[in-house]
Amino acid sequence: MVKLITLKNDWKQITREPIMIILFLCPVLIAVIFRLLTVFLMPVIFRYFNQSFIPFMPYALSLSLIFCPMMLGIVMGFMMLDDKDGKIIELMSVTPLTKQGYMINRLLFIVGATILHTTLSYIIMGQYIFTLSSFLLVTIILSTLAIVIGLVFFSLATDKIKGLTYAKGLNLIVIFTFADLLKGAFIKTISLGFPTYWLAEIVQNPNQVLAYLFGFTSCLFWLIVVLRIGKFRVNE
Repeated sequence: MVKLITLKNDWKQITREPIMIILFLCPVLIAVIFRLLTVFLMPVIFRYFNQSFIPFMPYALSLSLIFCPMMLGIVMGFMMLDDKDGKIIELMSVTPLTKQGYMINRLLFIVGATILHTTLSYIIMGQYIFTLSSFLLVTIILSTLAIVIGLVFFSLATDKIKGLTYAKGLNLIVIFTFADLLKGAFIKTISLGFPTYWLAEIVQNPNQVLAYLFGFTSCLFWLIVVLRIGKFRVNE
């Protein structure tokens, strides 16, 4: 019962502000746009320019999946900033839920939202390349990435204006999705340390076990980093 009430309160918090609604729905909207482009625009380009985009289809799927944790992590950060400004986090320390319970509820909410959006985006894109077990591993990696993004956002930003600035910066890691298409060994080497690169590798090679392992390991690495560095901000 308590979990249901918390879920309803989280949803009310999201629907209270237009920017939060847009960010929350953005992953599905992006998937719809990508699917429409592949269905209607790409055949036209092929007909008139004789250019096939089939080799780039995995990148479209990768991008649509990656936007799920990116956008929802920012939503989580915004929600926690709201709670901090409203002194709700401080109040939690004197309730049976405690700050730790509050954090767990926030993390569970964003994990659930990421799994939902990932599933919807995958269905919308229509590129069914994963087995059930592989897809579950992908959702675990994406959910962990959403937590990392949310905690980074909350740890760095002091208000929503700065938060939007940091959000733009955080979204730059999406570039590593296309590392294989970029020239230069330097950027390819850097990309190995980011989950977005490994998610693209997973989509292109869904049977490559090491890609899942490295993707999850990179998420855990950044999660540990943000928990160690950002701990003082969470406990303020």
